[in-house]
Amino acid sequence: EIGRVMMTPNRFNKSLLQLEEQRDIFSLKCFNPLPIEPYLEHMSQKLQQKRFHTRYAPRWKNNQKLRIRDKENECIWKNKMLQNLVRKILVEDYDYFSYCAKCLGTKNDLLHIG
Repeated sequence: EIGRVMMTPNRFNKSLLQLEEQRDIFSLKCFNPLPIEPYLEHMSQKLQQKRFHTRYAPRWKNNQKLRIRDKENECIWKNKMLQNLVRKILVEDYDYFSYCAKCLGTKNDLLHIG
């Protein structure tokens, strides 16, 4: 089920970590996406405002519009064991989530204070 709903599972590859160490031309950062407001505040200081504000365009996958979620009816939010299992699978099977799990709370965490 997890693999079926991943939109871009290969957008990150752990080989980037080796490039970062070897070349010292970029550094990878991470941040906790929830709540999103601290990240938006941080990035508002880095990026310029859009010249033209547009309405949100819904996401598409395989030429099909994604359905609007109803979290109240999603079983995962009512089951802590299931949430932990999904986190475990994401960290073990996807480089992106594995990197984030190791990065959060370190000097490479964009929002880490300390």
